[in-house]
Amino acid sequence: MLRSGGERTGSEIGPVPGTMMKQPISFHPLLIGSGGLSAHLHEYFTLTGVPHEVLKDSRKLSGLETILAQASKTGPFSHFWLLVSDDALPALSRHLNDRYPEIPQIHSSAATSLPGAVTLHPLMSFGPTLYSLSVYESFPFVLIEEESKTAPGFEALIRTTFKNRMFKIKGCDRERYHLNCSMISNLSVLLWSAAMKAGPGLEIEWFIPILEQTLKNFGTSGESALTGPLARGDQITLNRHLNTLKGLPEHGLYKAFMEYYADRS
Repeated sequence: MLRSGGERTGSEIGPVPGTMMKQPISFHPLLIGSGGLSAHLHEYFTLTGVPHEVLKDSRKLSGLETILAQASKTGPFSHFWLLVSDDALPALSRHLNDRYPEIPQIHSSAATSLPGAVTLHPLMSFGPTLYSLSVYESFPFVLIEEESKTAPGFEALIRTTFKNRMFKIKGCDRERYHLNCSMISNLSVLLWSAAMKAGPGLEIEWFIPILEQTLKNFGTSGESALTGPLARGDQITLNRHLNTLKGLPEHGLYKAFMEYYADRS
């Protein structure tokens, strides 16, 4: 159980799942989960003084009654923030809603929709090392447009509590949005890892400048940032690369990129 002090106020938050009951105006969530996102949000809230607590035991929920009793003395929780795997979300949400229907629920799964709960997705990659305050404040929160309409005041509450930008997407776009996030943040890591394995064993630090500049170029120019033999159409060089990778798992990956680019050209 972790706790952070300080308090910020905002406008009225949204409805309890399945109701239109109004709640206190301060943001005071109970984070439920023991994964990386829970650890990062705890660090962020601690740095900014947002009052909160963390319940790591999301399966048995041992200690929940004690936490709720303690919170009743210092101010009730405004939300349960569910930070568990997509597969575990529905059952946890139903259980909490059955026992504590007066406490609204937030979750951060871009791919999963929960009845009565509000999606608040941080558009950021959260690694094993905690970040600085400036990094935490740099990423946007993403809301589902239709959910925001059923939770009056929630968006204003989040905007008042945090400095992060906030974007909205339609519910029909959430699966493609999640695919978008996964490909950008996860497949890129696999690609960089494959590139390092294909090389002569150089240090990753050597490539940080080219990775950073490539990202900046992509941010300003999109696919026009592509350089190298693919962009130039140097087939002889591309074939040499394939020959170097022959018999390795990276061979299929490189060939797939060549075919993908050829299909788009």
